[in-house]
Amino acid sequence: MAGKLLGDGDGIVPAERKRKHESESNVQPSAYEKDGDSDYDDGDEFDDEDDSKIKESNKKRKHLNSALSESGLYLDTINRKVLDFDSEKVCSVSLSDSNVYCCLVCGKYLKGRDRTSPAFNHSMNENHHVFISFSDRNFYILPENYKIDEKNSNYLKDIKDNLNPHYTQEDVKALYSLSEFSIDLNNSQYRPGFIGINNINNTNDYSNVTLQVLSHCNRLRDYLLVDQKQLGKIDLFKKLSIVFKKIWFKNLFKSHISTYDFLKTVGLSSKNKFNLHKQNDPKEFLIWILNKLNSEFMSELKLNKSPISVEFQDFIR
Repeated sequence: MAGKLLGDGDGIVPAERKRKHESESNVQPSAYEKDGDSDYDDGDEFDDEDDSKIKESNKKRKHLNSALSESGLYLDTINRKVLDFDSEKVCSVSLSDSNVYCCLVCGKYLKGRDRTSPAFNHSMNENHHVFISFSDRNFYILPENYKIDEKNSNYLKDIKDNLNPHYTQEDVKALYSLSEFSIDLNNSQYRPGFIGINNINNTNDYSNVTLQVLSHCNRLRDYLLVDQKQLGKIDLFKKLSIVFKKIWFKNLFKSHISTYDFLKTVGLSSKNKFNLHKQNDPKEFLIWILNKLNSEFMSELKLNKSPISVEFQDFIR
């Protein structure tokens, strides 16, 4: 069906034609400019040292928003400031954790794309049309139910990277000489590798400090930052990898992260010895997670050494 629509008449799907007409007759502010947002206000006063960085950041956002407006695919309705990919990936309506999408206009998690799904109903009722799939990280337009092509998906690469940042070997090498501060969507500066981690329920500061320490163990960090296909078999390693990637990411939408998803996996693996609802000792958590990661890696992949033993052998007894 999508192929037919794309080839119909002037080459514009009905949603695009409608969007084009609306944009010509009634220009709406972009998601960056709504609610009195001052992201683009070059008149704001900042320290001289920071001013050029913030202006350059705002200039890039203006250029991106201009490209999104011209796409005719509702992409300029996306509001990056409301996106939070650190929460548990469950539908806010059905509470299902399978086939979940995120609405890129309001940030809600919703299931499915068929005509009876919460995501489909949301697109019809709220006039929100752009979604990302948590399973394949592709972008979709609803209710027309077609995948955004590669060209337009490139404009949304920053969203995909905030869901799960991608690092090359060159990116990892650059971390050793990284000295510049980054700027989030609120024009707040942060230093990659030294960002805040939310203290969920005021009970997980013990895990936060442990993760901050481990994320600065270079060999372990470097291993987890570069995508390792075998990590997909080890859920705890995989979730820890995503935490490390976000701690060191230089293009975060917000200068802090949450480890909810990681701690949920920790709770299951530790039989609730360490979870979201009670305090624990950082030393005990450190010993447990290193031993657990090491044993899982060795048993799943049948290797003589794991990244944990390489980094910490002879240091922890």
